[in-house]
Amino acid sequence: SKRINVNYESSLSLETKQQQEHYNENDEREQKEKYWTFILNSRTVLNLFFLCFLLSFSLGTTAGLVPVEVTDRFARMNHFHEGPHCSSYHEQHKEHKQQNQHLHTNNNDAEKQKSFIAPGELKPDACKKGADDAQDAAAYGSLMHNILKFLCSTIIGSISDTKGRRLFLLTGIFLNILPSICLVFLQMLPTMNPYWYYFFNSLNGVVDWSPITFSIMADLMPSNAKSWRAAGFGHLIIAKFSATAFVPSLAIFLSHLKVSIISVAFGISALAHGYYFIPETLLLTKTKNLNNKNNNDSHDSIGEEESKGNKNPNSLQTQKLSFFQDILLRPFHEMSILNRNSYLRLLTFLSFASGMVISGEHTFRIYYVVNHLSFNDKDIAFFFAFNGALAMFVQGYLVKRGVEMFGERKVIIIAFFFGFTHCIQLSTSKTKFTMLLACVGAKLTGMAFPTLSSMKTFSVDENERGRIQGAFFSLSALADAVGPISMQFIYNRTKEDKDGGGGLFNGPGTMFLFAGLLYLFGFVAAFWIPLSRSKVPDDSTETKQKI
Repeated sequence: SKRINVNYESSLSLETKQQQEHYNENDEREQKEKYWTFILNSRTVLNLFFLCFLLSFSLGTTAGLVPVEVTDRFARMNHFHEGPHCSSYHEQHKEHKQQNQHLHTNNNDAEKQKSFIAPGELKPDACKKGADDAQDAAAYGSLMHNILKFLCSTIIGSISDTKGRRLFLLTGIFLNILPSICLVFLQMLPTMNPYWYYFFNSLNGVVDWSPITFSIMADLMPSNAKSWRAAGFGHLIIAKFSATAFVPSLAIFLSHLKVSIISVAFGISALAHGYYFIPETLLLTKTKNLNNKNNNDSHDSIGEEESKGNKNPNSLQTQKLSFFQDILLRPFHEMSILNRNSYLRLLTFLSFASGMVISGEHTFRIYYVVNHLSFNDKDIAFFFAFNGALAMFVQGYLVKRGVEMFGERKVIIIAFFFGFTHCIQLSTSKTKFTMLLACVGAKLTGMAFPTLSSMKTFSVDENERGRIQGAFFSLSALADAVGPISMQFIYNRTKEDKDGGGGLFNGPGTMFLFAGLLYLFGFVAAFWIPLSRSKVPDDSTETKQKI
């Protein structure tokens, strides 16, 4: 009878397991249908996607132009280059041969003699030094941008939790248009210093529109549909990079000046679209609850200092001093949320490591392929198209599918593994083809960002979404500031020497070896992520429970 009972119980458990798997499959399909029904029926979500598309078009049109134009301007201003545009020189014999064959078909001898580049002629030293100057300027511009981002992101995030998000979104879009306007004037005024471009580009750090869009998406998502959030963030990233897949090809058919003007036009269109079609998403009840909580917190933390200042007869001077101290110290106070528990501390480390590498690659990869692999306008257009197509596939399909199949923890581990491997491949790439292959691993590494963004929102209350987004973006600002500077430091000490030697270690690609080492540390640390993704209590709460 015991054997019969055991067999009956095992068969019953097997049947129950099969029914549960069938139920999970049906529930998964139902959740997918509900998710897409919600997306397609929400006008604000669709308008937010279209807004990101317009900004993607505005940013993508000039992404390949900035290194080319700035390099030539630095070569002429700092190193007295007087020849053709630096982008017209090619280091590969095949490209020289194709260009000369095209010139031989031209009947204009004067133009032929003026534009002809002899096979084997290398890029002038002035253009090479101008490229190094442009890369240095990009590194310091990124440093200034991210210092402002660090000081302002947490403040903007907290204020947006109480005052609303729409005003900050529009302000960030307006600041995003200024670099494109500056690039137009840079091409129209031969004596304009290119540092003006990096100055206006750094002002984007005051109000960054990107984290605000994530907060808006989190507001729009149903609170009981946690599995939708990672997918929503991934699709938002697709919208942000959708146009970059094809808009750089405009430089093949149009002049750089016309392409820059198109960038400004799309930026203004994005500003108008945000003004008319993106409403305020912060609920009034959520604002009231957060106001009450902030009032209580302010009485506990800052209220003591203010009360002391009120008792002081010279309270005016004390209040002024406390105001500036609050501006300088508030980012660190707001970032204290990242130290709430071990779970957030681990996510903080992973975000910082990946942020350093992503910022360094984003800043220098286009300069690297233009100056060391001789990418022209067609190569840059194909490069962005290939990266854009991969990004859409990864963010639109693999992120959600990977989280459903493996869970968030394993997705992070896989992403950091591909981060390590693609950085090694970047450091050894000597041809355009191998550089494109390295981009595959780079986009697979991109699975980490939306997954980390989703995981961190699970560990806080709904009325702290803006603060946690602002805190993580302030953290990423520090990583974005340290990443390019550290990689540029390594580049300057390992690039080719004055005699044309290969430099130290792997030459200019050594900076990518450093990036791969950071990913390796993150890969090891990702194994400590807890298996459960439920909200983790504070360390103080855990201690009280143990006591």
